[in-house]
Amino acid sequence: MRNSTQPIIVFIITLGIFYQIPLFAHSALKTKIIGVWQSGTAVESDALHDTYTFYPNGKFIFTFNRYLGANRVKSLSGKYRIDKDSLFIKVITRKEIVGGIISNSYNPGASLGWIISGGKEKIIKQLDKDWTSCFLEVCKSEIVEDYDSKRAVKCLWIFDTQYYKIRDSPFSKDID
Repeated sequence: MRNSTQPIIVFIITLGIFYQIPLFAHSALKTKIIGVWQSGTAVESDALHDTYTFYPNGKFIFTFNRYLGANRVKSLSGKYRIDKDSLFIKVITRKEIVGGIISNSYNPGASLGWIISGGKEKIIKQLDKDWTSCFLEVCKSEIVEDYDSKRAVKCLWIFDTQYYKIRDSPFSKDID
């Protein structure tokens, strides 16, 4: 009896391995995407540009450019998944500033200009919870001068914008 079931077991194991290969490739890309990605530059300064933070549990946070102080929408959060070379994002909530006054904040060295002051942050649930997708392309790593050192930086194209990996861990600093 052992001999008659052995070919079936080998077939099932082979079939399982065959169908798992694409999953390993996707999980490798999902592992690579985990961290904090900033648009436009790999250099961190006093404020960040648009950033994606991807967590290992499938959660993401997109934080809008912090140099634009009058933006009422501060961030989006939700879920993401990767299928082959596509990134799928579902926005579940957004963080907005409600109320407050808009004033000009001249601060030499900071280019904030107009800001909202006195407003309150509010979490708003997204009514449309459809998945949005884009082609996810890994760029060639670049050598970037970061103050007094040089380092290789990974980059991705997400929604036709180039993002640079500025942190490997999404938990290293709170950027939201």
